[in-house]
Amino acid sequence: MPRHVGDRIKLSSSNCNSMISSDYNRLVPVAWAILLMGFSLTGVILIYLWIGHIGPTFSSDVMNLQQSRLRQMYGLPSQPIVTDKRILQIPPSLRNVPNSTYYSPK
Repeated sequence: MPRHVGDRIKLSSSNCNSMISSDYNRLVPVAWAILLMGFSLTGVILIYLWIGHIGPTFSSDVMNLQQSRLRQMYGLPSQPIVTDKRILQIPPSLRNVPNSTYYSPK
């Protein structure tokens, strides 16, 4: 054991190898975690490419299809399909309500 600041510690090669081995053993869980994150990210990308991007109009397209089928099934008159993006952001139950009823700017 060195007694002064300038003294040197002699390391044997076996001591040096055990220090390197212990450093390696501490990094193994980190390597597994990084590998798992890489596989997860790859899986997400593959699922996105397989299923594809559904797009911003998916919900309105499904709603229009459902409404047309239900109107046919129950014998109701058909209505025009709404394509205006501002109107599509308003729920169907509030579309005929006057603007000042649910929104009052101050």
